[in-house]
Amino acid sequence: RFADVLALGGDLRVDDSLRRFRKPETLQLDDGVSKTLGGNTVEANQASVYVETNLLDGDVNFYLDESFAPAATTREVFMRAEHLDSRSYVKVGHFFMPYGLRVLNNEAFVREQTGYTMTQGGDGIEIGVEPDPIDLVSVRMALVDDSASGPDASGMAEIVHDLFRLGASAGYQAGEGSDRNAFGEHFGLRLTRYA
Repeated sequence: RFADVLALGGDLRVDDSLRRFRKPETLQLDDGVSKTLGGNTVEANQASVYVETNLLDGDVNFYLDESFAPAATTREVFMRAEHLDSRSYVKVGHFFMPYGLRVLNNEAFVREQTGYTMTQGGDGIEIGVEPDPIDLVSVRMALVDDSASGPDASGMAEIVHDLFRLGASAGYQAGEGSDRNAFGEHFGLRLTRYA
């Protein structure tokens, strides 16, 4: 973070595999010693960069989440305007729809079964209100590029405490053949506090 104006971050996850084995004795070298063979592979499972800028005294923010591995893609890019007096905001751009806990594992039930994954964002607008003590996170209408499927919508209401969060989500996704409705509750508990 630089002077509360610019924040940079990143993730890098690399898998380095080393495989060694010996040739069968029938393939021994002239000196009678089996040759040791091997292979080394390095694969970047995740490489991402995050950039956030605070503009106009923090009232307007720009956010970019760019992934370079395993494939280059812009996961999220949006502008967010906040109204601090009413604790409300408007977000416009390309982002993940609000639904359930933000679990990065797309094979988790809340991601796989609902269709609200952390790999496919949508272009749209999100409006949020955060009054104390209830944190009404967001209601979003996403504009979908495929004109045959139409718009998607999701909303989420949460109570956020220092030790827990409790909420409910609802969503509608239009499809070419069939539409999908989803509703679910979620609960999270913090077991430890960080200094």
